[in-house]
Order: sequence, then structure tokens, then C-alpha cells
Amino acid sequence: MPHIMLIALICFIAPVLSHADTRYVHARQANIHAQPTIKSAVVTTLPKNSTVEVIEKQARWFKVSSGEFHGWISKLFVNKTPPLERVSIIEASSHRLNEHARRRASANASSAATRGLRNDERARSSDNDLINFSAVERMEQMSVSESQVQRFMEKTLAD
Repeated sequence: MPHIMLIALICFIAPVLSHADTRYVHARQANIHAQPTIKSAVVTTLPKNSTVEVIEKQARWFKVSSGEFHGWISKLFVNKTPPLERVSIIEASSHRLNEHARRRASANASSAATRGLRNDERARSSDNDLINFSAVERMEQMSVSESQVQRFMEKTLAD
């Protein structure tokens, strides 16, 4: 009789245990804390794309296990899907994008031409509206340090 109870118990628990809630670390690195608070001791630090198994959910925190480590991680650092690789919208090349872009006459230039004005009689107002590709490239090269992310997280989780 005890064997039948043990087999029934295993059959009941096995589907629950096999349906683990796996999450992926999306931050560059994420701390696992001893308690669900940013001020508690750090058990370990996991790099981006590490997996954790969610054991318990509590407000803004997950109780997780990762290998031999167990603790709490902020929900902001993990997601159900693996993180995407970084992709640039502007490919690095020796050619300037704005040199190869097709230009069309602005509405001001068209209306000025219709009125018979020449280029030297008016300032090209569309020059002020050109896309600044170098500014976009500079923005893509910017990065946020881990300490800036940690300060942001501390302020966010403190609220």
C-alpha cells in the first residue's frame, strides 16, 4: 500500500516539477540577493543571458535558483524570452549616408522656383531640416555603465 501511495504522489508532482518557470537575465549583469530588497546581501552576480528558475513571485521580485545559488532577483532584470543581440540601424562603412541619399526639392524650393526666385536670392531653408546622421551615430555609440543602471534600480525599487 505505501508503494502505491508513493507512485501516486510521484505521478501527481512530476508534471508540476517539470513545468519550471525559466527566465533569462536581460541586464549586462544582475545581482541575486539574499532577501527581496536591493539593500540585502548579494549572493552572486549573473551575466546577461543566464537562466534562472523562478521558485516564488513577490511584488517586484522573483525567488530564483541558478545552479547552486538561490536568492531574489528584481523582475526588471529578467524576462521569459532570451535577450536579443544588439543591432545597429546604421551600418558602419567608409561612405557617408547623407552623401548617397537621394534629395528632393523642398516645398519652399518648389514654391520659390514657381515664383521665379533664383537660388542666390534665397537661403535654402531645407538645409536646417537635414537629418544629422553623425548625431545618430554618436547616440548609437553611447552606453550606460553598470553603476548608472544600479543607481537607477536603487531609486526605482526604493519608491
